[in-house]
Amino acid sequence: ITQARIDDEVERIALASAILSPSPDTDRSLATIAGDDRIVRTSYATSLADVRPRTPRRPDAPVTFLFLGRDVVRKGLHHLLEAWRVPPPGARLRVIGIEPSPMLRLYDDVLSRPDVFVSGFTRDPLAEYARSDVFVLPSLEEGDPLVTYDAAAAGIPILASAAGAGRIGADGSVVRIMDTTNVEALRDELHALAASRELREDWGARARRAVADYDWMSVAARRAEALATLLNR
Repeated sequence: ITQARIDDEVERIALASAILSPSPDTDRSLATIAGDDRIVRTSYATSLADVRPRTPRRPDAPVTFLFLGRDVVRKGLHHLLEAWRVPPPGARLRVIGIEPSPMLRLYDDVLSRPDVFVSGFTRDPLAEYARSDVFVLPSLEEGDPLVTYDAAAAGIPILASAAGAGRIGADGSVVRIMDTTNVEALRDELHALAASRELREDWGARARRAVADYDWMSVAARRAEALATLLNR
């Protein structure tokens, strides 16, 4: 992020009659530049028609945690890997979508563990949610994370930072929000979720109920209505 890019964005915002803002974090960022008058608070969404049923689990199957995202630092993956140095007993971690980077070499010992599976880009991310028990997104910064909506559609519990929770999880009743930069606290949350099927089922059901209002067609209708209201003013 350079000063030239910042100046260019500020200029574009100054020219806009309305600005679509997809998340609480983005609301706050835009308000410092544009004020509140032109901001249309909306969200991203998911395609509920594409949701796959979650794969049935055996009672003795290991609990599988999923991280899905291409970026490393921005998505806070390093905090998750640090927490996984003492993983929940018997649990597994799937890290999907990452590319090699100098930072990841710091975690070779974690990524090479037998309970960690690592993969690059996938053309079938929905399959990853279907085979997982908990989705973890410890992002430091987001617009509005599509992966959080997809995880909610799959009905799996979501453990995330405030940025990773996005609009759907902003009030804390749908996503288990925490300061994921606190590695000890993050580790405790991973252990708690791994140890309790009831806890996972409760938060998974919350996410699935909430995401019913975040299909792309529903979100598009709300965007259009909000935009019309602002412009008609």
